[in-house]
Amino acid sequence: MLAGYAPKNLTRNIFCRYYGVVALIPIFQYSNVYAATPKLRSLAEDKELQQKCIKYVSKSVRQPPNLRDIFRMYSSMTYGTTMRDLCIRLNPHPLRIDERKLVQFGVLEGLIRRIYKYPVYLTSGQAKGSVKDPMYRSFTGLHSLDEICCTYGISNQQLEEQVEKDPSVILIWK
Repeated sequence: MLAGYAPKNLTRNIFCRYYGVVALIPIFQYSNVYAATPKLRSLAEDKELQQKCIKYVSKSVRQPPNLRDIFRMYSSMTYGTTMRDLCIRLNPHPLRIDERKLVQFGVLEGLIRRIYKYPVYLTSGQAKGSVKDPMYRSFTGLHSLDEICCTYGISNQQLEEQVEKDPSVILIWK
């Protein structure tokens, strides 16, 4: 996106973060995992940030969500809990929270961060070069599932299913 072509729902100070032009954030997916950062404390203390957050994540201008519900959603974001699980458990729609905007605001303000999965192939004496599937050469713990999906043109779900079936591949969350 170019400066001056910002969608109306993005405030200028959120939009102008990366070289003063654009902020890059991970694509929202319900399979993503996020974790709260120590900066989440500032949401409890900073009245201006609270108002900005409530306004941004609200599904409706007339009926804004409660800060308590927003804070509870953020603090429930932990390792291993997908957005899908969180939305099923806390049901943000009746709370008047737009979960996509909640994640977007949280990442941009540093309240939460995305947790990525990195596959590692346990060789058990076998050389990595002798692996039949070339994709397995990427399972070093240096490439995230997202990166591998883009490289090999497969969906996240397909790759996760393949990794789960293979006992010699483990996932590291970081």
